[in-house]
Parts: sequence; structure tokens; C-alpha cells
Amino acid sequence: MDKSAQTPMTGDDVPEWDTAIGAIWIIDILTAEKRKSLIESPNHIWPRNISNDDKNTFLDTANTALNFWKLRKENAQNRAPPKEQREQLNDVVSTIQKLKKQLTKLTAESLTHADMSYMNAKFLTKPPFELWFKSEYGHHVSSLFSRTWMQLDDTERVLISAANRIHVDVSYRPENHVNDCIVTELAREWRLKNGEYPPRSKTGWFAKFIVELGTAIDLTLSLELAKRCIDFMETVDKKYIEENEKSQKSG
Repeated sequence: MDKSAQTPMTGDDVPEWDTAIGAIWIIDILTAEKRKSLIESPNHIWPRNISNDDKNTFLDTANTALNFWKLRKENAQNRAPPKEQREQLNDVVSTIQKLKKQLTKLTAESLTHADMSYMNAKFLTKPPFELWFKSEYGHHVSSLFSRTWMQLDDTERVLISAANRIHVDVSYRPENHVNDCIVTELAREWRLKNGEYPPRSKTGWFAKFIVELGTAIDLTLSLELAKRCIDFMETVDKKYIEENEKSQKSG
């Protein structure tokens, strides 16, 4: 590329990625009265020996999940279907993987020319073009490439995990995906705190909790949701581990 073709860039040239959800104001969907009803429920919706403090902490998670559920429900009509969302993410992952491999193929004279171009931009008083993070790079282009490779690798891992979070099943209606988010957030939080997912059985406390939580806000949630969502999450976990190992080997 000609030096003259490289026009100066500013912050305005950098694209922005605005998430679909963004920051939201968490409201008390689970009111004090509803919390009390759930905490004192006689229907075995809690594991044995759980304290009221832990119940309230779990209900905090439930309230947050319900806030995101409410927002997702409102925005559902404007969102791409799950299959398309996964395809978008996986397309970028494929591009990143190719770019990482291309970077490692730079050798001999092509790498020397890249290093000379880099040092001109890094050290000349009037460089032919500006580097965004000049002060953060080392003396040679290898420092730029190493950082770029690691950032691409981070991005790849994030997008693989994001794609695996999306449940694609042609038999589901859009509202099923929206309702699933309540259960997956609760199950994920329980696993983070306790090291394992809650029970998935229709007769277990978690399935009963989900149904009663739905009843508290006039939403029909079935006993089958626990098993379906946790089965899916474990499949995602396994696939993420496999993709991560594959990515490390290919890198």
C-alpha cells in the first residue's frame, strides 16, 4: 500500500459495538411479598438446610434474570433468530482463525519489510502513518503481531463461548428461548457458587422452584425446563472445552 494512500485515522473512524441489551435499571419484579411467599413455600422448592440468607441471594439472581427476561421479551421481535445469531458469531470465529494462521505465515523478506514499515511508524519524527498504541509496542513488529495474535485469540474464545450459549432447535418457538434464559441464568449462578448444576429432575427442588417462580409473576414455566436447559448447558460446556482444546492446538 502506498504511503499516500494511508489517510490519518481518528477515534471517529473506530466502529462501535452496542450490545442489544446494554445497561438496564433493575427493578423489583420479585416484590417483598412475592419473596416472602417463595421463601416460606411448603412445596419443597428449596434444597435441604439452605438458609434464608442463601434463599434471598438466589432470589436476587432470579430477580435480575427476570429483568433481562422482560427486556428480551420486549425486544424479541427485533432480534435475529437463534440460528442466524450463531452463524454470525461462527463466521467471525472462522475469519479470526484464518487471520491467526496467516499472521504466523509471515516469514523471510515479507517479515523484514513489515518490520521496517513498523519501525518507520514507531520511531520517525514524521511517520508515514500513526499507530494506535505506539507507546505500548516494543522495538520490533513482532511485539505488534504478538499482541494482535493474543487479542484475536481472546476474541475467538469469547465468540466461541457466545455461539455455544445460543440454543438452536427448530421445534422451539421464539418465546421458548426467551423463557429459557431465566432458567439458564439461575442454573449458571448455582453452579458458580456450588460447583455443580442444580438437579434437573422434574421431582427435584429446582424444577419446582422454576414453576413456582413463574406462578409468582403470572408466567407459565414447566417442570421440563430444568432438564432441558441444564442438559443444554452441559452440552455447551463440553463443546466449549473441545473447541478451546482445538483452538490451542491449531494456534
